[in-house]
Amino acid sequence: MGTKAVGSIAAVLLIGTGLSVVTAAPANAAGTCDYSYRSEDSRNRVGTFPGPSNCSLRQGNSNDAVKARQITLWKCYGQNISRDGDFGPNTKSALIHAQREAGAGADGVFGPETFSKLKWAFFEGTEASCHRYGHG
Repeated sequence: MGTKAVGSIAAVLLIGTGLSVVTAAPANAAGTCDYSYRSEDSRNRVGTFPGPSNCSLRQGNSNDAVKARQITLWKCYGQNISRDGDFGPNTKSALIHAQREAGAGADGVFGPETFSKLKWAFFEGTEASCHRYGHG
């Protein structure tokens, strides 16, 4: 009997006894970025980043972390998108463009790989410079 069949039978037996089946998310699954934080680069320029570490953003999210990513897509990748904190289809398209340019998986989802490969906007007053986090 295959592994799937055994797992299905076990699930049915557990449910029949009143116990529930709990499935775990993959180990590499990242929680949603739900806030933003400010950090300085080596030249005292300030950037705003999604947090917590190892988080993800995708279409449908709406918060300050999305806005931080939108500002960078606008400043560093020339994407003419709203900086309103709502991750809609235009933000997804802009992110795919930036992911392709940076050699990251171009899936339109912001996650740990995208964080490490894309440039970020660091500001000194109104002037921005763009570089990868930790490489400034």
